[in-house]
Order: sequence, then structure tokens, then C-alpha cells
Amino acid sequence: AVDLRLDLRIDASCDRITADFKRVQQILWNLLSNAVKFTPAGGQVTLRAWLEQNTAVFQVEDTGIGIPTEQLPLLFEKFQQLDTPYRRQHEGTGLGLALTKHLVELHQGHITVESVVGHGSIFTVWLPVSG
Repeated sequence: AVDLRLDLRIDASCDRITADFKRVQQILWNLLSNAVKFTPAGGQVTLRAWLEQNTAVFQVEDTGIGIPTEQLPLLFEKFQQLDTPYRRQHEGTGLGLALTKHLVELHQGHITVESVVGHGSIFTVWLPVSG
């Protein structure tokens, strides 16, 4: 099993953002499902959320297999799957992260990734607060 953690650094009584709920849900689902998929049993996945100035920040951190630096530029390309032995156990279309990036950009936001092979990855999404 993978340990899932939630770290909400928001005040639910007053912190609000205006966004397409279904699209933000899809962004988080894609990032969380990838994190769980590529984190071996006994690992950890954490979802963090906070507001920073006029930006909602969502971060998914895992203790998974990590991504080689030279493969990071391919992550958000359509139909790209990184060639790792672990990936071969989890076939997919290679559209999840491309769609995630597209949905983030539709909200006028941006997404970044940091990763170290054997230690895990951190995906961070910044969405402007409107309304």
C-alpha cells in the first residue's frame, strides 16, 4: 500500500478560488493517479494546497521511482511515455500529463516538475485566483 497524505494550508471559511471544478478535479486526479502508480508499496504521496498572493497552488509529491533529468522535457508531450522498466508494468496512452498541462493552461496557470531518480517527484500547479 502507498501512504496518502493531505496537507491543506488554507482557511476553508474564507479562502476561495474561481475555477472550473471538474477541470481542477481532473488535474489533481491525473497527478495523484500517476504518483500512486509510480510509487512502490510502502511509499508516500502527498497532496498540498495553499494560496500564495493571487494564486492557488496545488502540489503532488511522491517517493516514487523518479524521472531522469533528460526525460523531463518529454513529460508533457502527447503520446509520450518514458521508457522505464516500471512504466512497462503500467501501460497507458501517454495523454494524462499532456491533458493535465492543457487544462492548467486553460486556467491561465502553469505546471512544473522536479524529480530525482530513486527518490520521487514533485509536480506543482499554479492557478490564478479570479473572482
